[in-house]
Amino acid sequence: MALGALAWLIGLRLPGMALAHEIGERIVRAVKLSYGCRSDPALAVAYGELASEVRDNGPRIVYERGMAALPVDFRRCRSPACSDGPETGRVTRSLAGRPVAAFTHVIDCRDPERGGAHGFDCSGERAARVYIQYWTYYGDSATSRSTPVLGAAGYHRDDWEGYQVRINPDGSVDARASSHNGYNGADAPGVDWASDAAGKVPGASAVRGATESLGLRDERGWTPSQGTLYVSGGSHAGHATEGSLSRELAGLLAAGRLALSAKRMPGPLGPEVERHRQELLANRLRISLFGPGARTTPRGSLELIPIESLGDRDSYSFAISPPWRKRVFTDPEYEGTG
Repeated sequence: MALGALAWLIGLRLPGMALAHEIGERIVRAVKLSYGCRSDPALAVAYGELASEVRDNGPRIVYERGMAALPVDFRRCRSPACSDGPETGRVTRSLAGRPVAAFTHVIDCRDPERGGAHGFDCSGERAARVYIQYWTYYGDSATSRSTPVLGAAGYHRDDWEGYQVRINPDGSVDARASSHNGYNGADAPGVDWASDAAGKVPGASAVRGATESLGLRDERGWTPSQGTLYVSGGSHAGHATEGSLSRELAGLLAAGRLALSAKRMPGPLGPEVERHRQELLANRLRISLFGPGARTTPRGSLELIPIESLGDRDSYSFAISPPWRKRVFTDPEYEGTG
C-alpha cells in the first residue's frame, strides 16, 4: 500500500498496479458470489453476479384483505386446495405447507449485442438496463368474484401474474405489475383501472390512452420501485404502488356507479384535477383494502425459482400462456401481457 501511495504521489504508473486492482476486484466479486451460493444457490447458478440483485429486488407482497390464495410452485401444487393460506398475518406457506413462491427471469441488456445473442430485444431504451421478472402462479383466477358484472367470463384455470423490475444505468429501480391486459404502476387508482379493464369494459382502452397522453401514466406502467407488490383478490391483478387499483374500484367503475365521474365535471379535465381526484380515491381504497389487517409475505421470504433452470418447462400445459411463451419474456418493454 505504501508503494502504491508513493506511486500516486509522484505520478508513476507501476506495471503491476492494474493487475493488482483487477485481482482485488475479482476477489470481491468471488466473495459476493460465494455468499450468493450459500444463501441462494439456484439463483447463483442461474444468474451469477446478478443473483444478489434478483434476491434484493424480490417484492414484499401485500394481499387484499380476505384473500386466501397464495402463489406457489406449479410443479407441486395447481389448485386452491393446496395453495390457499391464512387470511391474516405474515404468510410464508399455505395451509398445506407449500412455500409462497415466485419464478424469476433475467434479461441483461447491459451489453445489447450479448443480450441479442440470447434472444432478447435489447434495442433502443432497453440498452444498458437489467430487467428482472418475478412470475407468480395461482391455480385459478376468478375475476367474477370481485367484479360480478363480468359473470363467469372472469374465471379460468391457471393464472400467471408478473412483477417486473427495471434497473437503470444510474442505479435507480423502476417496477410495474401485470394486471389483465396491461401493467399497473401509477400511484393513482383510476389511472391504472383503465389498464386493468382495457379490452373487457367498453371505453376503458380510450381512457387508458387519454391518461397516458396527459402524462398521468407511463404507457408501459413503469414507476419508481417501492419494493412492494399489492395483489387484488379473485383476479390476482397486481399493483406496484399503494395507490394502484383495487378490485372494489374496478367493480364500481365497471358498474358505472363511481360518484366522482369526469363526465359531471365542467370543461376539460386537467392533469392536476385528475391527480387530486385519484388521490382521494386512492386514500380511501388503500385503507379499506390494503390497510391494517391485510396479510403479507415479507421481503426475503419468497422462494425464488429461476425459470432458466426449468429444463422441462415445455412439458407442462396451462390454460393460459406461461411466462416463457409470452412476448415480454424476450422484450422487457412490451406493454402487453399476452
